[in-house]
Amino acid sequence: MTTAKQLQTTTARLALKAQGKPYFAPTTTPGLGVGYRRLEGRAGTWVLRKADGNGSNWTAVIGTADDLEKANGTDVLTYAQAVDKARERIRGQPTGGKPVTVLEAIDAYEKDLEQRGRSPKNAKRLRTLVPDWLGAKAVAALTAAELKRFRDAAGLEPANLNRTLRPLKAALSLAASMSDGTIPNTLAWKNGLKAIPGTERPRDGKPLTTKQVLAIVDAAHRLDPAFGLFVAIGAETGARPSQIAAIRVCDLQTDRLMVPSSRKGNEGKQARLNAVPITTALAARLRLVAAPRGEREPLLARDGWGRDYYMVEFRKVAKELGLPEGTTFYALRHAAVVRQIFAGVPLRLIAARLDTSAAVIEKNYSAQINDADDAMMRRGLLEDANNVLPLQRSA
Repeated sequence: MTTAKQLQTTTARLALKAQGKPYFAPTTTPGLGVGYRRLEGRAGTWVLRKADGNGSNWTAVIGTADDLEKANGTDVLTYAQAVDKARERIRGQPTGGKPVTVLEAIDAYEKDLEQRGRSPKNAKRLRTLVPDWLGAKAVAALTAAELKRFRDAAGLEPANLNRTLRPLKAALSLAASMSDGTIPNTLAWKNGLKAIPGTERPRDGKPLTTKQVLAIVDAAHRLDPAFGLFVAIGAETGARPSQIAAIRVCDLQTDRLMVPSSRKGNEGKQARLNAVPITTALAARLRLVAAPRGEREPLLARDGWGRDYYMVEFRKVAKELGLPEGTTFYALRHAAVVRQIFAGVPLRLIAARLDTSAAVIEKNYSAQINDADDAMMRRGLLEDANNVLPLQRSA
């Protein structure tokens, strides 16, 4: 059996024969061993081995040995740090129980979203953003300092970072809620993953004009008639791309579309169809393309309307028309909201038709609401001050 002394120094470790199987040394923690996997030509790795209480063991990589670079206590470790890391990894776990890692928590979160009919895209995105050292960390061993270090080093714009932190906190909280009390450190992510304040600001950019929206619809149709209809629905209804793709033939009515609600929003949100008015011209075009298909088939015939398609195609349209850099498909939704605001449509009705909330509209379109309110208030002003009767002087 390997002794701890054989693993404590770089010189002693490099004297070992390179092999795939780790050299394990026992620790003073019952059932816990720390091993060193000797690799040829590169730094070795530290591996923990824990008895599962049923006559077997489970193992997990916990870091890189300080063979070639100085230890940092996080992912490059001395032997003593590896032992401490192994103990942290199993802390709070039931006897023999394998701890849940951050990546495993993200996997469970994704499955939970799918089971509840929610979009799993945020969970999928987390895997590309969470570094290896954090992904392999046991949730029960996370500290606020480690999570804050990840947050500060993520390299994302503040608003984008906040959107990333929310699903990560949700994944960790789900793991804690399912742990029967073996993951007690919920304050670690509440404090370490605090959102960056002041990132959510009202939309102060200039919305697309009606002329620009019509030009976009026309250019999209020239590029691809199917995409032109996709854009036309977005322009008239303000629906999100995922909602447009989900519209079926039976959702087309005489002068409106029954637009499915998105999976975006609060927990417990009920799926429903929102009746959104459309012009008779668009309705006629949609009836033509829908005629050959069954009632339950997609209204717009295409194998898929994913981001890789509609974002690329819209970028071509925006470039052709010389629109400001960064203009995306969602500019059509924002323009639709602004048109309704200036038409005097109540915010509650706009929110219901566009599958959002009046509070979100008030927050994001406060400048446009103030401008529209000013115009509406002026309708009540006296048109001709000369018609105002003068005050009578007292005798």
